[in-house]
Amino acid sequence: INSRTGNGRGCKRCSNQSSRPEIRLFAEIQVIFPKSIHRHKIQSYEVDIYIPDSKLAIEFDGDYWHRNKFDVDIQKAHHLSNLDIQLFNVRRDPLKPINSNSIVIFQDQILKSNIDDLLSLIKNHVLPKYHLEIEKYKVSNVFLGNQLYETLISQLPNPPVEKSLPTIFPDVVKEWDYKKNYPLDPWSFLPFSNQKVWWICKFGHSWKTWIYHRTRTLQKCPDCNYS
Repeated sequence: INSRTGNGRGCKRCSNQSSRPEIRLFAEIQVIFPKSIHRHKIQSYEVDIYIPDSKLAIEFDGDYWHRNKFDVDIQKAHHLSNLDIQLFNVRRDPLKPINSNSIVIFQDQILKSNIDDLLSLIKNHVLPKYHLEIEKYKVSNVFLGNQLYETLISQLPNPPVEKSLPTIFPDVVKEWDYKKNYPLDPWSFLPFSNQKVWWICKFGHSWKTWIYHRTRTLQKCPDCNYS
């Protein structure tokens, strides 16, 4: 139920949208590898992210789409390896690692630590010119690709108007900070989304928190306790 209401997941058999974890991966990879490509076709296979000058591909494997495709995923890795392309997989538990090029995450969202783990894994397989940038990225405790991530998220199809955040929680949306959240718009989100955004109360206090904190727990302004 939480996946339907909180994360906006629709029918997984007929949706071909990029997932938010996949978009997060691409946005952060772009920070270090600006020539990386999103959704790149290599012969009969499509990969989520491709870094051409290092001949390296990255996939996000969701637990629903890949739950019965372990052999297919192995075959894909072998096929790309025969083309001298290294494939790395970020897989959602309970999926098992395909090989030593896999990491498993245990939550729906990609964490900064997951990106750091992935970069440590691919470091020895990319051109040396990227090594310093990888280490510099890992020093940060926060995502560095937020601008691209939020731009790409804003381009995803909106939920039905009658189920959107402004329709269900109009009073909460009155405190949406349009300036700081740009290009994100409240009509793009369901009421219990795990997207973290900026809010501003009527007294001008600004804070950042998850949408579901405002709707599910009725979190108030931390400075004046006004909602």
